[in-house]
Amino acid sequence: MQQLFLPEEAQGASDMNAANHSARFVIIVNYNGRKHLELSLPSLMRALPQGYKILVVDNGSVDGSLSYIERNFPNIFVLRSDINLGFSLGNNLGIRFALEQGADRLLLLNNDAVVEVDCIVELERILAACPSVGIVGPKVLGEDCKIQAAGGIVRVSLSDLIWNLRSADTWKCVKHIGQGEADDGSHNEPLEVDYVPGCAMLLKSEVIRKIGFFDDVYTPAYYEEVDLCLRAKALGYTVAYAPKARLTHKAAGTLGVGSLRAMYLMERNMTTFGLRNLRAADLVKFVVIELLRFFLVPAKYLAKCEPSRAQCFIRAKLDACSRSCSAKKRMKEASKHSNEPSNEGRPSGSTSDTYRLTKRS
Repeated sequence: MQQLFLPEEAQGASDMNAANHSARFVIIVNYNGRKHLELSLPSLMRALPQGYKILVVDNGSVDGSLSYIERNFPNIFVLRSDINLGFSLGNNLGIRFALEQGADRLLLLNNDAVVEVDCIVELERILAACPSVGIVGPKVLGEDCKIQAAGGIVRVSLSDLIWNLRSADTWKCVKHIGQGEADDGSHNEPLEVDYVPGCAMLLKSEVIRKIGFFDDVYTPAYYEEVDLCLRAKALGYTVAYAPKARLTHKAAGTLGVGSLRAMYLMERNMTTFGLRNLRAADLVKFVVIELLRFFLVPAKYLAKCEPSRAQCFIRAKLDACSRSCSAKKRMKEASKHSNEPSNEGRPSGSTSDTYRLTKRS
């Protein structure tokens, strides 16, 4: 990945004079995540720069999430959906509302992300210093204090699979930079990356207006942020990693680590993403790898007496293939409209007409 050089005069500066800017929103999608909000919201309030507002999109929680917010954070905006829209559609709903309020910055944040006090300021500093940057993400740490992600790259390596067939079930076409490594200073330089994880990403609103929202083909979660970042790069924007912006993230806080649901969505959406976004030699390698995995991975699960995982994997791949053709058709149609965001993944009409909106001042 290419190092991102900041102008000298911008090294300690940030674009945080709220008086000169439109509204800026932090958007959090929540589903039965009160236990996460009890940690994330207090940290966010400590880190929230002047001019930022918080919007929680609640996907029909029944665990007291809304009462917790109402009681402890009366100034937070809440959009309430009666159904679970998932990550991508939930964020799309929040983004649409923020754009209707004239937002020029959108910070998408997971409900299980605990931000450090300078996190948002450091993200803003990269946007202010580098006009080409449209999306920027922080250093993401796990609860064990090891790095989860220092940005990410898209990499299709057939050799990785051939030389390690036993790990065919964990092969991915994307890689979080630094994942599992100690935070020892080796990932402390700003970088231009392929993508930043969706648990925390700051976007200029102009990016969404030009490329559209998260694509609903990835609903409810996984790979939608990689797809969004690649679409932004295709229009000339830079996607950046800001090492001084830091947060702690509980991986799979909603779907659960290792669950069949999480496995299904990860495998289905990886195949969907690869078929939609990879080109030329990378696409050929990806198809070969996925064909090999289609036989190797279920065989491995059956050998371990895990037929439910084998069935889940096969269903995920077949579903991805059946969806890819229609997704590509919608993508072509959406590309014809460059002035307004795509309608994919969001209802028609205004946000307030479609879902209940709680406003507090």
